[in-house]
Amino acid sequence: MEIKIEDFAKEHRFTKRETEIVNYLALHGYSNRELARKIILSESTVLSHLNNILSKAKASSCRELLSKIIVFNLQDSPQKQEVKD
Repeated sequence: MEIKIEDFAKEHRFTKRETEIVNYLALHGYSNRELARKIILSESTVLSHLNNILSKAKASSCRELLSKIIVFNLQDSPQKQEVKD
């Protein structure tokens, strides 16, 4: 199954930078420090973006955010569409 971060991000009105951060978090499993180094921001700025992301997605943790992204993708997957038909 391919994880579509952009669709989830669009639905939750993430900014371009927030979408980039979620992408690195979900697809690469980067820590806050690794994220900061990768996108050339301070760790506190990454944390601020993550707090905004969690708020918009109504998630209490990164783990919950990733679970919501997976569920979102399962609800939109072609396999699930076939079961409905």
